[in-house]
Amino acid sequence: MPTSLEPALAAQAVRFILNGGTFFPPMVLLAGYNTDRETLPTRPRVRELGTTRSRCERVVFTEHQQQVLHLLCEGRSNKLIARDLTMRESSVKVHVRQIMHKLGASNRTQVALSAMRQQLP
Repeated sequence: MPTSLEPALAAQAVRFILNGGTFFPPMVLLAGYNTDRETLPTRPRVRELGTTRSRCERVVFTEHQQQVLHLLCEGRSNKLIARDLTMRESSVKVHVRQIMHKLGASNRTQVALSAMRQQLP
């Protein structure tokens, strides 16, 4: 975890990891990553999250999607989200896929980063 990470994001990342998730710093996911000690090959740039919509247009979520997004950003697994919201795990998976599509994300970490950036949950 880089020392330049904001304390709130670092705390959220630690909670996510303790719940079984994997954390990658935003700069690794969204671009190449250079350190003072070594240079890793630069990955091709990932398209910017949320580029499927104009910057002025706000992403609209259903009530269930908002609840799932909030728990997903806390680092909870689909199983725990389903248990907390008393719904089937398969329904949670559908909601997660829809959220990913709406945010233009390709994984759960990008969803959480995009949601935090847009102050969604």
